[in-house]
Amino acid sequence: MRGLPSILARRTAATVPTTPAPLTNKKSSEVLDKRDDMLEQIDIDDLPRAQKRFAKQFEAINEDRIKEIFAKNYKNHISITALILLVVGIYVYTLTAVKQETFLEEIDEEVAVERAQKAAAEKANK
Repeated sequence: MRGLPSILARRTAATVPTTPAPLTNKKSSEVLDKRDDMLEQIDIDDLPRAQKRFAKQFEAINEDRIKEIFAKNYKNHISITALILLVVGIYVYTLTAVKQETFLEEIDEEVAVERAQKAAAEKANK
């Protein structure tokens, strides 16, 4: 494995199933949390030139991917804002349209007039 880059060797080693023994850092004897990354973090400047170029290409691709994700999130936020505004607009329009409706008041007035006419007719018949 001398010819393989150390990053690749670490990456493939991290995918191999391991025993549940506690993890320790090579540089210090402290026990690592299982939630921490399985790969050791290294400084890119300490790598050989070929590995450094590969790492920088990988970082550039990762940055482009992150920009695409943020662009999609921005578009999603704009879309959800537009939908919420549409729903609120329809709700407000509906409330104002119902307030302007007077057909119930007209029906109440007609019923009151009919009752008054009935009461007057009953008085006249007695």
